[in-house]
Amino acid sequence: MDMENVTEEIKKYVKRIRSMAIEPQLSMPDVILWMISGNKRVAYCRIPAHRLLFSETKEACGKFCGKPIELLLKYPGRNAEETPHEIPALVRLELWLGLATHQQHWIKRENGEFNVYAET
Repeated sequence: MDMENVTEEIKKYVKRIRSMAIEPQLSMPDVILWMISGNKRVAYCRIPAHRLLFSETKEACGKFCGKPIELLLKYPGRNAEETPHEIPALVRLELWLGLATHQQHWIKRENGEFNVYAET
């Protein structure tokens, strides 16, 4: 094989690996944070679940798991298109997504009050 063929073959492998690196269909849906006024949803933010996921192995934890983050909320539906330069809200919070059996890791690190919302 000459150098050009080797380079092309390597490029094919790199392309294939990149396409497999990010799973397009995750088994866990995104976390959606809604801001509700009255009974109306006025703003939201969508966060990929893998960024909040807890693991006992620190390296396997999601990027935002248990860390303070700022989220810019968006208007739902057509309101977002009509007002592209408006930000309905900025929220500062800490999020944690894990198994109920790992909940003690979250509780142990918190000094103040906390709320646990579990969906079964």
